[in-house]
Amino acid sequence: MRGALALALISVAGCRDDVDGYYLQHCFLPMPDAPTTCDAADQKRFVSSVLRAHHLFRDQLRRVDLEDYETPEEILAAMTTGISPPDRFSFLASLSSEEQFFEEGKILGLGLSLRFVGDELRLSQVFGSDEGEPESPASKAGLERGDVVEAIGDEAVEHLIREGRLGEALGPNEPGASVNLSLRRGEGEVFDVVVARDFFEIDPVPVHEIIETARGPVGYVVLRSFIEPAVPALERAMADFRAAGVREVILDLRYNGGGLVSVARRLGSLLAGNVAPNEILFQRRYNDQNRNCLEVDVLEPTRVGLERLDRLVALTLEGTASASEQLIDGLAPHVDVTTVGERTFGKPVGQLGFPFCEDRLLRPMTFQTLNALGHGGYFDGLEPTCVVPETVNAAFGDEDEVLLRAGLTYLESGVCRGSTSLKSRTSEPVVLAMSIARRRSSAETSSSEPRSTRSMESSSGSTDLSNDRSIAR
Repeated sequence: MRGALALALISVAGCRDDVDGYYLQHCFLPMPDAPTTCDAADQKRFVSSVLRAHHLFRDQLRRVDLEDYETPEEILAAMTTGISPPDRFSFLASLSSEEQFFEEGKILGLGLSLRFVGDELRLSQVFGSDEGEPESPASKAGLERGDVVEAIGDEAVEHLIREGRLGEALGPNEPGASVNLSLRRGEGEVFDVVVARDFFEIDPVPVHEIIETARGPVGYVVLRSFIEPAVPALERAMADFRAAGVREVILDLRYNGGGLVSVARRLGSLLAGNVAPNEILFQRRYNDQNRNCLEVDVLEPTRVGLERLDRLVALTLEGTASASEQLIDGLAPHVDVTTVGERTFGKPVGQLGFPFCEDRLLRPMTFQTLNALGHGGYFDGLEPTCVVPETVNAAFGDEDEVLLRAGLTYLESGVCRGSTSLKSRTSEPVVLAMSIARRRSSAETSSSEPRSTRSMESSSGSTDLSNDRSIAR
């Protein structure tokens, strides 16, 4: 199995609003003073102070001499090394980049993602390829999901893999930086394209449709990330489903690394708010200094949501993380939830955001997420009910696409007909050749509080990230 090579990860931020505000008002601790000079020493002190006060596993943080490290990034890495379970999620980011992505859906990149299927490196996503979706550099170049990458520049993919230079060959994620790709579509000839990185707008809900089956209408919706622009699109989708009498939904989260907790909460209410009104969807617990602090999000009845939800099928892969996992786990006590695909990433924790020095943002792992039954801790991911490897064989929404077909079959017959003969070299995107700006971490703020203590549920590491202002990333 090939290890994942993440070039520029999709970042997921959590719920910016009530999560951070509640935490600051009810849960505790005075905030560390912001750096006054913003020199390296001041920044290192700030990072160390925030970690000591707010990190979920503060008792496991390493004691370090700040003078031994040159940057706040080095301090963050040094202090969180050796934590169990490993801290793969604390990070430093650009505040403005997070704001741009989570509020506007704008990102810098090629507009595609790559995945190994067998021995082939295929385009698993091409942003801008669906009807009505804003174009990306990749879609403008005519690329399609399923295209096979044979070479990057003048070097064969296999050669780059053997030398461990696949990510390097794709080049820096900077505006205007281009990459030469040699690709093959189906059984056709190899063709060459040049794709240059640029800013583009992501459509968080590129596909929603109603599929007629012998059992009745099934709603299918693709959700790429829990960002603010997703809310009106999800409301339109659920209103269409409601009007058509949909009672079974297939929610495609296979490449959704997370995002805003507030958006996940809204989607949960659209799906099940009328089924289990005012029931607990999510719970958040903080570190040992806040053992009595428990935040709760509930399912809210809504006029545009489904009147009834008999069964929910979630399509998942290793890139399904953070807020995506939280939603699946949160709905399970209230509705019949089935997962089809592969094991998810495993991020049952989230991050609050602490801005400092103009455009800097610290997002330490600060809380764990639980469902109404107190279940959480799925650091190894959520195991699928029905194991079906991704083969990138068709467009999203095509009823012959392998995961969608498996989901429909499961709804129709209760039988899992997954293909296990073709195994991916990796169960997650090998390269996410695009950068999704990390969501801002400024929550509802006051001058004495972190401007952005939004909680975030997102997955980090070598897979797609999710964004939640309370970030689940």
